[in-house]
Amino acid sequence: MKKSIVLIISILISTFTFAQSNKYIASMEKGIAKMEAAREFDKVQEATNIFERIMNAESEEWLPAYYTAYCKINLASLSMQKGEIDKLEAFINDAQAALDKALELAPEESELHAMQGFIYTSRIWSDPMTLGAKFSPMAHESFAKAIALNPQNPRAYHLRGQLIFYTPEFWGGGPANAKKDLNKADELFASFESASNIHPNWGNGSNKYHLSKIEPETEKGE
Repeated sequence: MKKSIVLIISILISTFTFAQSNKYIASMEKGIAKMEAAREFDKVQEATNIFERIMNAESEEWLPAYYTAYCKINLASLSMQKGEIDKLEAFINDAQAALDKALELAPEESELHAMQGFIYTSRIWSDPMTLGAKFSPMAHESFAKAIALNPQNPRAYHLRGQLIFYTPEFWGGGPANAKKDLNKADELFASFESASNIHPNWGNGSNKYHLSKIEPETEKGE
């Protein structure tokens, strides 16, 4: 009798866990689909809201916090494009808070350190000449750690290349100096396979865009 009860309880627990897992994956897929389709501020905010809800409900999963951070940086970027510089800091601080949660769960995850570098990069946007000297080295350190943890992570090279692309040449930046990292990212994107359909799989389009801006300039100089 006792064995039967234990067996029934085990089955119920397994069924509940499986249902919860399916719900989590479905919610993540919904958020990612909305995020990938979003081009306007309000649509990115909708995706952000989804990931924040998942992050609060699934406190042991690092991916919802990761995507929350990524969406917050996209909101900061869109705010900058609209000339709303005063809104950048709040979005970036929110991104850092979400990433901190993810790092507590997976401190050796390459994707998280690449995102940390991206957050440091975003802190430069509001005043590059003043803030670049402080946050650029911090971003490079994070990208280097991401690469050390996973040399096959294309986003680490892409984001570092993007930072170099927009860094003034007299500080060692510029399109020509970014080409090495962007080419490496392009090579890795070509063979990259995400760990699952909810793991990071973005950046290829942006990487190709930046490479397309480099080639003509390189050819002119040769």
